[in-house]
Amino acid sequence: MIQRIQSVYLLLVAILMAAMYFLSVSKEDLVASYYSLLCAITGAAALFAVFLFKNRRLQAKITWIPILISFGLFFSFIFSLLRDMQFDGEPVYIAILMLIPLMAAVLALAALLSIRKDEKLVRSLDRLR
Repeated sequence: MIQRIQSVYLLLVAILMAAMYFLSVSKEDLVASYYSLLCAITGAAALFAVFLFKNRRLQAKITWIPILISFGLFFSFIFSLLRDMQFDGEPVYIAILMLIPLMAAVLALAALLSIRKDEKLVRSLDRLR
């Protein structure tokens, strides 16, 4: 399970989403609660996908959830930043919050590509038998 690189990628996605969850929970507005809910869903889906290592097709389907939600979080941060155009004295905090979903999406995409590569390898080995 942990020997495969996609498991490492998915664990990193879960860790990043947990960090973002705790960063957005510290804020007490309605938007931050939606962000924290989406972070929890993304982290849970990534952890769930780690334990589906025996069923690569289902693991690939579940991996799409963190990819889509992470890109959605990233673009919602961009649009809300462009809409407000104010930093409230916290540009570093906003920059970190914007980069976490982007890094998580890239890692989840790398995990998906690794899952597909493993599936292709298994199919090629089945043909040789």
